[in-house]
Amino acid sequence: MRVNFTHSEVTKGILRKTAHPVVIVSVTFSEEERALIEREKYGGYVLLECVPYNARADRDERIYYLYVRNLLNGSYEFMAENNVDAKNFEEAVVDKLKLLKVHLEEGSSAATSKTVEI
Repeated sequence: MRVNFTHSEVTKGILRKTAHPVVIVSVTFSEEERALIEREKYGGYVLLECVPYNARADRDERIYYLYVRNLLNGSYEFMAENNVDAKNFEEAVVDKLKLLKVHLEEGSSAATSKTVEI
């Protein structure tokens, strides 16, 4: 799995013309990872809830979710309020993709029996 982050800036506003960072994340999955994602049906797995700074309150929040299928089919663009939010988004995506990789590695082998005492 190879993750690429591209940073740019977009200017919004009629009067104030405020610049906001945009982070575009794209992932190149190996053939084995793609096969495991499809077999285990991880496409609908929500990696991250990433509501951009300009989100409308009247919209369904699910449109702002970063799904695994978004990254399988291309890239995902996130507009942050400031550079700190952009860096936090990038770190959160990396953490979630690491977790996905663990799930894929563990899911590729059969579960073993175990006893747990609570």
